[in-house]
Amino acid sequence: MAAPLSCPAAGRWGRYTPGVLPPAEDAAPGAFPLTGAQAQQLLTVARALFRAVSRADVKRVILDEALRVTGAYGGTLINVVDDQTLYMVRAAGYDQPLQDTWQRFPMDPAYPVVQAIQERRAIFASLPEVHAQFPALLPLLQPHTWAIAALPLMARQEVLSAVTLSFRDETAMTPERQAFMGLLADLCAEALERGRLHDAQQRARERATVLSEVSRVLASSLDVQETLQRITSQVIAHVADWCAVYQPDGAGGLHLAAVAHQDPAKVERLRELLARFPSDPTTPGSGAWVMATGQDVLLSVIPPALLDNLPTQAQREAVADLGLHSLIQVPMNVRGRRVGVLGVASSHPARTYGPDDLDLVRELAQRAALALDNAELYEAAQFSAQRYRSLVDATRQTVWTNSASGHMLGEQPGWARLTGQPREVYEGYGWAEALHPEDYERTLAAWHRAVEQQAIYEVHQRVRVAGGRYRHFHVKAEPVTNADGTIREWVGVHTDITDQLEAEQELRDREARYRALVEHAAVGVGRTDRQGRWLDVNRAAETLLGYNRAELLSLSFQDVTHPDDRYQGGAHPYWRLVAGEHEAFTIEKRYLRKTGEVVWASTTVSAVRSPAGEFEYAVAVLNDITARKQAEEQARQLARVIEESGDFVGMATLDGQLQYINPAGRALVGLGEAEVPGLRVTDLFLSADLPFVQEVILPATRAQGRWTGDFRFRHFRSGEAIDVSANQFVVTDPGSGEPVALATVTRDIRERKRAEAEVRALNAALEERVAERTAELQQANRELARSNTELERFAFVASHDLQEPLRSIASFSELLNRRYGERLDDQGRRYLDIVTRGAQRMKVLIDDLLVFSRLNAVHEPFGRVDMNEVAREALARLHAATQAAGAQVQVGPLPVVSGAPEELTRLLQNLVGNALKFRREGVRPEVRVSAQPAGRAWQFTVADNGIGIEPEYQGKVFEMFQRLHLRDRYEGTGLGLAIVRKVAERHGGAVWLDSEPGRGTSVHFTLQGEDSPAQPQGDWP
Repeated sequence: MAAPLSCPAAGRWGRYTPGVLPPAEDAAPGAFPLTGAQAQQLLTVARALFRAVSRADVKRVILDEALRVTGAYGGTLINVVDDQTLYMVRAAGYDQPLQDTWQRFPMDPAYPVVQAIQERRAIFASLPEVHAQFPALLPLLQPHTWAIAALPLMARQEVLSAVTLSFRDETAMTPERQAFMGLLADLCAEALERGRLHDAQQRARERATVLSEVSRVLASSLDVQETLQRITSQVIAHVADWCAVYQPDGAGGLHLAAVAHQDPAKVERLRELLARFPSDPTTPGSGAWVMATGQDVLLSVIPPALLDNLPTQAQREAVADLGLHSLIQVPMNVRGRRVGVLGVASSHPARTYGPDDLDLVRELAQRAALALDNAELYEAAQFSAQRYRSLVDATRQTVWTNSASGHMLGEQPGWARLTGQPREVYEGYGWAEALHPEDYERTLAAWHRAVEQQAIYEVHQRVRVAGGRYRHFHVKAEPVTNADGTIREWVGVHTDITDQLEAEQELRDREARYRALVEHAAVGVGRTDRQGRWLDVNRAAETLLGYNRAELLSLSFQDVTHPDDRYQGGAHPYWRLVAGEHEAFTIEKRYLRKTGEVVWASTTVSAVRSPAGEFEYAVAVLNDITARKQAEEQARQLARVIEESGDFVGMATLDGQLQYINPAGRALVGLGEAEVPGLRVTDLFLSADLPFVQEVILPATRAQGRWTGDFRFRHFRSGEAIDVSANQFVVTDPGSGEPVALATVTRDIRERKRAEAEVRALNAALEERVAERTAELQQANRELARSNTELERFAFVASHDLQEPLRSIASFSELLNRRYGERLDDQGRRYLDIVTRGAQRMKVLIDDLLVFSRLNAVHEPFGRVDMNEVAREALARLHAATQAAGAQVQVGPLPVVSGAPEELTRLLQNLVGNALKFRREGVRPEVRVSAQPAGRAWQFTVADNGIGIEPEYQGKVFEMFQRLHLRDRYEGTGLGLAIVRKVAERHGGAVWLDSEPGRGTSVHFTLQGEDSPAQPQGDWP
């Protein structure tokens, strides 16, 4: 680059930075003088620009002249809309043609022209400098481009447009050429400003014309809909591509009252868009926001970010499809009120709205609002007139006049039409003949009194009308006075109130029916005030809530609500209902009765409002759903049980399509949860088993409602057969009983099957062993039975045969004592006494053995035995022992049992005898015999106050020959309690004792009652 040069003709461009043209304040005076050729070129350009009048004409000239005088082979003209929006409006000279009109240009400082616009100075760059400073531009350069220039066109410190130039030669970027292009930019900017001023004047004239035409057109119609259509048609004819009028919809929103566009399809798309996505008053810039705030909205260019911020993709696509570029929305105000919103929009950058357009739209909105108001007023007036005519036609009033003295005179068409009376009848007081007889005297008295007192006459009477029917009328008459206060005449009106009275009676009847209906309704019904306090309740509500009416009227609905279901603060739907946010709501909640019992109810609450919309009271309908909630909870628990069950639980449609298998079931057959819906019932079985499934199991289930049995499933992964116990059944509808599904509860029985197989094998081996042992036992039993028989016979015979030597010993001992006792010394007599007492003990022992053996060898037949008789016999046998011991024996009432009398007598004799024998020194023996029921048997108890038995010996006393004491203190053989046990067990009973040493013993035994006779038990070995 060369050093700075002087140019007096272009002083403002005197200094520069390489690649960047310096701002005007940095230029040195007198730098870079113009050559004659350059001056001539600038003059030619100035002439061409001067001939261009409008801004559009100037833009067409700028690019052509710039290419011609600068030597650039190509260039573009960039229109600056605002700080964020650029459009390329023209391009020329490039091998690859660019879009010629209104292409959006990115606002990116990486492009020289954007930097020139933002920094408000020209940018010059050679190809190497483009590589270094503007690499983003390289893909857009033509192959033969070696230098570029970006010239902002500025006027009044505002960038109006910009020109980009492309050069094939880097020498085009000399300082002299840069200064020349700077002067060229100034000429073009001045021409653009002149064109802008011209356009502004032209638009002002057009606006005046438009406003005049719009006013004329709008004033020619008083029809509201036609006026709305004319407003939109006039706006798109002169100002916009789109025009819409929005009006309040009465619910706080807006509706599209009228819309116009050249394309009817786009009009329908706008209607669909607003129907799907109503305007939101909280969104700044929306139509509803303009209506709510009264503020204007001007979007010269609708930014892409605005579309990106829309909440849904569908909404973004719908708005983008409308093709909106520039938007204005203003309120329509008239007579101090806002009647709507006027919205206009353009679809092309050539029509970009600015402040002047906003002013025009405001004027249009004002005229449109006035025209719309006039049309609405006219329509309201027409409606009012029509309504008045209808009211007059529909009224049931009859007007009449009377003279000052109270006589009906002259023509009275209303009265004649009402009653059918001719003039000669109703004149004077003849009109009273049409009155009901019961009202005649009362009415005339009231009329005379009013005439006399000159007071207003007002009565209720029945009048016979032209058809002969009596109808009810409200009658009112007032005197009409002269200027001097005297009465000129009376003017009266008969108003037919028959329908009103009938309606009132019908209303009273309806209210009575409604109250009866509510009072006897099966569901709870109540009314609550603004604070939620109960105003009234029916009997069903009292029952449901658990309070009587008087108690409920002192409470609110919150007072009877379960604490966990009470809303806090203003979140409760009831308060929103009172505030008018909604008109009704339904809620399921718990109520707490006075008793503490909890009930569930489905509560529907609706608001009753005054004609002005004020809340008066709410009506609540309470339906008891406690049973349903309990059923739902049971269903949830049942579902949980099914989910947690270890068995296979499944459900299918009636045609066999699987719907559900619980986790344990899926694990059993190797299925995932997602695999179940695509399967059928038959898929669960082995292929070899399918004929039985299809021919037996499924038909039996459908026909009989159930099939149970052991069968096999298949594992879906391994193919393994799984032994199961299946219970397959039909699920029916609880109401109709109709089949609705198939279900199964199946258990894995593989372990059971394996155990059964093992048991069968063990049973076979055991049976074989049992057979062997049975044969051995049978042989041993035969030998044991033979041995027992011989032993019993021996014991019986031995006991019987031993009696003979004992009698001999006893007899000779007694004879020896009688004959030779005196000859014996003390030692001899003592020996003789030992022999005698030994023989006596031997006799007792042999007698007891004889009794014991007879229990096995000689079986006394069973029969009906009165235990009272048995007790008397046993005590008789013990009479001497009882007397000797000084004992007291008490026997309670005893039952009748089944048994052998002699054996039972021996049993009681032994027990009472033991009680007498084992007594405490110095304590009178007391023995109690009692019995009490024990099921179908009887439990007997023989209790004493004797010496008792130590705990370690209590289990041994019933064994043979068991003695716990020395013979010299307590005599006995040790067989008494063994005989007791033998008898009790032979009678199908048992014997046991309770004893406390030093306090006594209670022996218990059981015997069968007479109604369930015992069978004698077999012999014991």
